[in-house]
Amino acid sequence: MVAVFSQLLARKYSAQLDAEGQKYVGFTLQGAGRGDAAERPACVWRVSSLLKRSGSAISTFPQ
Repeated sequence: MVAVFSQLLARKYSAQLDAEGQKYVGFTLQGAGRGDAAERPACVWRVSSLLKRSGSAISTFPQ
């Protein structure tokens, strides 16, 4: 959610930001990307455990 909002802000206002403002938006986007990457394994585990419990077959998960 933070990544999406930051991307929208960057698209809309990047031309109006000075170098420091663009740097801060970049930090926000990088941090949000790391947070998404850190949460992904937990989400995959949760979905796979729910599917196993329901008896559904799993072949692969999108990366």
